[in-house]
Amino acid sequence: MSTLIVTDEIIIHAPLSKVWKVLTYPIYIRRWDDFPDTCREHPLKAGQVYFWELPRGGYSSHTVVKLERERRMHISLLSTTRGYPFQIRTVGT
Repeated sequence: MSTLIVTDEIIIHAPLSKVWKVLTYPIYIRRWDDFPDTCREHPLKAGQVYFWELPRGGYSSHTVVKLERERRMHISLLSTTRGYPFQIRTVGT
């Protein structure tokens, strides 16, 4: 299997503290991802694994690999939404 690496960058005109909150609190994550309602409303923490079944079958999981508040995050996503497992890593600076 080959590896595909995609790099993208966007500029967000908002205070870093607000952007960090949108990326790390489940109540906000659900607005832009299919994050499950069963997750508590506490912010993400390194080492946490979130696993849920998808409505059309399959599963998805987020593993919070590393978090440095308002600086860096590494989240590993494993999902079968395309009919086979794939993994995405998100790293910020």
